[in-house]
Amino acid sequence: MTSAKQKSVDEELAKMIASDFQPFSIVEDKGFKTFVKALNPTYFLPSRKTVSQTIIPKLFNAEHAFWQDRWTHHPCLAHTINLMVKDALRVVKPTVDKVKVIVKFFHKSTVATEKLKSTQRQMGMPELRPKQECATRWNSTFYMLKRILESKDAIISTLAVINTRCDTLSQEEWETVKEVCTVLDPFEEVTVEMSAERYVTASKMLPLCKGLQWKYNTVLSETIALDPRFKKLAFSDNRALDDHEALQRITAAAARCNPSSLSAPPPEGQEEEVGSGGGSQEPQASAVWRLFDERATGDTATRNPTADAILEVRSYLDEPLIQRAEEDPLNWWKAKASSYPCLAKVMVGRLCIVPTSVPSESLLQNWPNNHGEEKSDKPIQAEKSGVFECQPALRTF
Repeated sequence: MTSAKQKSVDEELAKMIASDFQPFSIVEDKGFKTFVKALNPTYFLPSRKTVSQTIIPKLFNAEHAFWQDRWTHHPCLAHTINLMVKDALRVVKPTVDKVKVIVKFFHKSTVATEKLKSTQRQMGMPELRPKQECATRWNSTFYMLKRILESKDAIISTLAVINTRCDTLSQEEWETVKEVCTVLDPFEEVTVEMSAERYVTASKMLPLCKGLQWKYNTVLSETIALDPRFKKLAFSDNRALDDHEALQRITAAAARCNPSSLSAPPPEGQEEEVGSGGGSQEPQASAVWRLFDERATGDTATRNPTADAILEVRSYLDEPLIQRAEEDPLNWWKAKASSYPCLAKVMVGRLCIVPTSVPSESLLQNWPNNHGEEKSDKPIQAEKSGVFECQPALRTF
């Protein structure tokens, strides 16, 4: 057997020992030696020391160098998400801290825990124990908030009947917990996917990142479509705008906002009498003109909110664009609210101001100059508010 062939078989032997978790002493077993001899009498079986101290270390170093060259410049996606989300969670730290106190109280008090279980059973809820967070894992904070939200009614009831010094969450804080869970859910899914050890994750990085971008770009795409300065021009793809997902979501939202066009009937006993009130009152509906009126204006009793929403969206898109630098889109919507009542309601929740710390940082940095104070050498930082805060439309429609 040539030296090259000997080396190749040695490496395969080392790979077999490593992958099958075989002991190094297998090369000294009598039966194994006999088996190898039967396969190839010219192969010289290496010693236990040679396998453990020479062949396997060389293979390991070669594999390590191979993968290190390819992955040195690729940061850990799960760790990046962990840092990003932990930084964003600082915005809601007061609420999270109150939740941590409540969870800690239930974990320390067996009486409170039993009372919580009893309350959950009475309310027909699953018996879920509050989860504590781990300081080094952001998704444990998500699990803690999600669990307390799942047991909200039972926890509120239990804290009300137990003498405790824990501050309960206000309704606004409960809403904050709900919104945080909604925002963090996709990040938790990506973290779990990328933290696996038994299946390939490298090929998932780009699709998962694209998925996160799509998740949080949906609202932005709807905002663009509802801005009379941009509308369809902001979309770079070549699909028909009517088929665009953003327009489909806007249309669905507008259909849900469609108010009933049916007027409520007058209270019983208060029907208007014919001829009463003089000529200032509206004439009664005529049975003769009913068919014409229904064809002209549409039978309000059978109108389809979705069809109305589609017509409203198409009519809005047919409107000419306004000047980007000279006109305010909110003023445009204020003037057009009566023409597009459903879209105007959808717009209020989407045409907002993106959160930024720039104005507050500028204010803090200029404070000494504006108030005649000496500027401190200590840098001033504004609180970051990445994903949880947003300013809605500033005008009422």
